[in-house]
Amino acid sequence: PRLRELLKEDRLSSEGSLQEAMDLVFQKGGIEKAKDLARHHGDLALRSLDVLPECEEKESLQLMVEYVLERIS
Repeated sequence: PRLRELLKEDRLSSEGSLQEAMDLVFQKGGIEKAKDLARHHGDLALRSLDVLPECEEKESLQLMVEYVLERIS
C-alpha cells in the first residue's frame, strides 16, 4: 500500500519519496520478482517461436530474447 501511495498519489515528488520507494522495492524482493517475471515471459516467447519455420527472422527474435534474459541474470 505504501509503495502504491508513493507512486500514484505522491508521484515521488516529496522529499525522500524516491529513496523510500526504492527501499520498499528492495525490501520486498521486487527486483528478483521482476527478473523472475521477465524470465517467465522470455521462456514463453521462445516457446511461441517454435511454430515458425527456421529462418533469419526467427533466429534474430530468439537471439534478442536470449540477450535480454542474459542481461538480467
